[in-house]
Amino acid sequence: MDRPDLDPAAHRAALAGLARLHAVSATHRALWPALRRAVRAGGLRVLDLACGRGDRLLRLAGWALGRDGMPWRL
Repeated sequence: MDRPDLDPAAHRAALAGLARLHAVSATHRALWPALRRAVRAGGLRVLDLACGRGDRLLRLAGWALGRDGMPWRL
Protein backbone atom coordinates (compact mmCIF):
# COMPACT_ATOMS: atom_id res chain seq x y z
CA MET A 1 0.00 0.00 0.00
CA ASP A 2 2.92 2.37 0.48
CA ARG A 3 4.31 2.11 -3.04
CA PRO A 4 4.14 5.48 -4.81
CA ASP A 5 3.28 3.78 -8.11
CA LEU A 6 0.36 1.79 -6.68
CA ASP A 7 -2.79 2.02 -8.76
CA PRO A 8 -5.29 4.29 -6.95
CA ALA A 9 -8.11 1.75 -7.38
CA ALA A 10 -5.97 -0.97 -5.79
CA HIS A 11 -5.14 1.39 -2.93
CA ARG A 12 -8.81 2.18 -2.31
CA ALA A 13 -9.63 -1.53 -2.38
CA ALA A 14 -6.88 -2.26 0.15
CA LEU A 15 -8.13 0.48 2.47
CA ALA A 16 -11.68 -0.83 2.19
CA GLY A 17 -10.43 -4.31 3.07
CA LEU A 18 -8.64 -2.97 6.15
CA ALA A 19 -11.78 -1.14 7.23
CA ARG A 20 -13.76 -4.38 6.99
CA LEU A 21 -11.08 -6.25 8.93
CA HIS A 22 -11.09 -3.60 11.66
CA ALA A 23 -14.88 -3.70 11.89
CA VAL A 24 -15.03 -7.49 12.13
CA SER A 25 -12.12 -7.84 14.55
CA ALA A 26 -13.54 -5.06 16.78
CA THR A 27 -10.09 -4.25 18.17
CA HIS A 28 -11.41 -0.82 19.11
CA ARG A 29 -13.44 -2.54 21.84
CA ALA A 30 -10.29 -4.04 23.36
CA LEU A 31 -8.47 -0.69 23.27
CA TRP A 32 -11.29 1.40 24.70
CA PRO A 33 -10.94 0.67 28.48
CA ALA A 34 -7.22 1.50 28.59
CA LEU A 35 -7.63 4.61 26.47
CA ARG A 36 -10.54 5.84 28.61
CA ARG A 37 -8.43 5.41 31.77
CA ALA A 38 -5.58 7.37 30.16
CA VAL A 39 -7.89 10.23 29.20
CA ARG A 40 -9.40 10.40 32.67
CA ALA A 41 -5.92 10.37 34.23
CA GLY A 42 -4.95 13.58 32.53
CA GLY A 43 -5.59 13.62 28.85
CA LEU A 44 -4.47 11.73 25.83
CA ARG A 45 -2.84 12.54 22.53
CA VAL A 46 -3.05 9.81 19.91
CA LEU A 47 -0.96 9.47 16.77
CA ASP A 48 -2.24 6.90 14.29
CA LEU A 49 0.55 5.67 12.02
CA ALA A 50 0.12 3.19 9.18
CA CYS A 51 -3.35 2.10 10.28
CA GLY A 52 -5.23 2.44 7.02
CA ARG A 53 -7.76 5.26 6.95
CA GLY A 54 -7.74 5.74 10.69
CA ASP A 55 -11.18 4.18 11.08
CA ARG A 56 -10.39 2.63 14.46
CA LEU A 57 -9.05 5.89 15.82
CA LEU A 58 -12.07 7.81 14.55
CA ARG A 59 -14.43 5.28 16.12
CA LEU A 60 -12.64 5.51 19.45
CA ALA A 61 -12.65 9.30 19.34
CA GLY A 62 -16.37 9.23 18.59
CA TRP A 63 -16.93 7.01 21.60
CA ALA A 64 -14.83 9.31 23.77
CA LEU A 65 -16.88 12.36 22.82
CA GLY A 66 -20.26 10.68 22.56
CA ARG A 67 -20.19 8.35 25.53
CA ASP A 68 -18.05 10.20 28.02
CA GLY A 69 -17.65 13.75 26.69
CA MET A 70 -13.88 13.33 26.70
CA PRO A 71 -11.94 15.42 24.17
CA TRP A 72 -8.98 13.86 22.41
CA ARG A 73 -6.20 15.35 20.34
CA LEU A 74 -5.94 13.27 17.22
